[in-house]
Amino acid sequence: MVFRDPAGQIGLLGRRCSHRGADLCYGEVEERGIRCFYHGWLYSTSGQCLEQPLEPADSQFCDSIHHLAYPCVERGGVIFGYLGPDEPPLLPDYEFLGVPEDQRRARRYLVECNYLQATEGSVDPLQLMVFNQVFGQDADRDPSIFGPRALQVETEDSEFGVRIFAARSTASDDLAVEVRDFMLPAISTISGIGIDGYAAHWHVPIDDTHHWRYVLAFRRDGPLTEEDAERNGLATVEDYRLTFDLQDRQQTKANFVAYAISLAESQGPIYDRTQEHLVNTDQGLLAMRTVMHKAIQDVQEGADPLGVVRDAEQNQFANIGAREQRITKDADWHLKPRED
Repeated sequence: MVFRDPAGQIGLLGRRCSHRGADLCYGEVEERGIRCFYHGWLYSTSGQCLEQPLEPADSQFCDSIHHLAYPCVERGGVIFGYLGPDEPPLLPDYEFLGVPEDQRRARRYLVECNYLQATEGSVDPLQLMVFNQVFGQDADRDPSIFGPRALQVETEDSEFGVRIFAARSTASDDLAVEVRDFMLPAISTISGIGIDGYAAHWHVPIDDTHHWRYVLAFRRDGPLTEEDAERNGLATVEDYRLTFDLQDRQQTKANFVAYAISLAESQGPIYDRTQEHLVNTDQGLLAMRTVMHKAIQDVQEGADPLGVVRDAEQNQFANIGAREQRITKDADWHLKPRED
């Protein structure tokens, strides 16, 4: 449960009151913290119980109650909490978290399926390509949605996870190249549309069959407008899922996040991966799974996985990004997300 006191301090507390388990989400925020709506126990942002108003005046029992609380920090319009043991690592200094407020937007969407299958969709370059063709945003698309174009997908390991390269031939005989990054634990970058910047899709589990999809988009060279945000998937809509009716989909305003969420949910709450048949264009997916398995092994062995930073001098991720570009077919399409 998250709240902000009048001084602007953020508290991330266990949801159930330490007294009788009442939901603190119904509590009243006051000058010194949040007060339980049941018996009035008052907690500070650090979880210390400050008052037990129905107890005897000379009681000091509240001093012994330290409610479950987690350290947290606010960056890029999002509150990040550390729920692990010992001292928290540094929050990675991702570019999209550090730009001025007017140059970024952040929104979240409830997705009713396991977080991993939506994460796998975010690293799949075909997802955006097909979206652009289905919704008519690819000016160079074939008459058929799935035209005879060769797609090459390659990956390379990085200090934060995996970099994915996807190159496909076009009708004008050049190459459309997309570069995106996957960062542990479940973040993918997608090239910006009409902006010098990109969008990051961050999948955060709620339980085994539900998760939040955070979408953070930013622009380097000026304010990010509402049109910029909508063009890059951050649409504020009441229903951001597609229907099964083809005609309804054709009349739906193009929104990549709605498209991606619908694809993930269409696989069911948890997809049985023993039933899948992977092909060459799934190289990014395979590389992502390999990195995640290695991270799990690292944690089991007591080591930090990739992306965990504890030294401020090592907290540098300027080489993370996403990019889409047209190049000649004989050029090297292993592009870096940003030019030096």
